[in-house]
Amino acid sequence: MRQRKFFPDEPVEPNYFVGRKSELQTIFNKVNRHGDVAIYGSSGIGKTSLLRYIQSTNFWKEKKLDFSEVFIVYKNCDSLVTSSNFWQEVLTDLKNKVKDDENLQQKIDEV
Repeated sequence: MRQRKFFPDEPVEPNYFVGRKSELQTIFNKVNRHGDVAIYGSSGIGKTSLLRYIQSTNFWKEKKLDFSEVFIVYKNCDSLVTSSNFWQEVLTDLKNKVKDDENLQQKIDEV
């Protein structure tokens, strides 16, 4: 049995990231159709590793897509109480990621 490895600050190496092809395809399909994806589950099941893998440019190159056209917001929901808090924080994080794009910032403000 392969030893579990945690990847808190780096993309997951493909040889360590196994058994998630259906999840990766679901996420890719949602994002490719401009949808949203939430990753949730019990502690230790690999949510952070999955997210780190999705954030790697290799994942997007495999799909022949430009990673620069994707915005990924990581939000730990343990401290959030309401859904409005969640969306407020997501929009704030997204706005911080697009500081150089005034048009997109304006659209976020409208939301």
